[in-house]
Amino acid sequence: MFSGVFSKIFIIMNSRSSVKLIFTSHAKKRMFERNIKIEDIQAAIELPDYTITRSNKIEAYKKMSEKTLKVVYIGKDNFIKIITLIWK
Repeated sequence: MFSGVFSKIFIIMNSRSSVKLIFTSHAKKRMFERNIKIEDIQAAIELPDYTITRSNKIEAYKKMSEKTLKVVYIGKDNFIKIITLIWK
């Protein structure tokens, strides 16, 4: 069902390091269903309006136009595992 762009590991490059985004199958499904772009996810993770940490999961919130994107993820070393994506 998810081929091409959805089956890849995405790499975010900046001047300091590169971070690899890994999507759970649930996150891929939500991304497709909710029309959430990689750029939106990247913006929420790199420059969130605010974050909430619960156990080992981070919730990053980013206002985009009239909605706020919530990205739930786990970060370790140079990897970020995206758990779910929600428009609020």
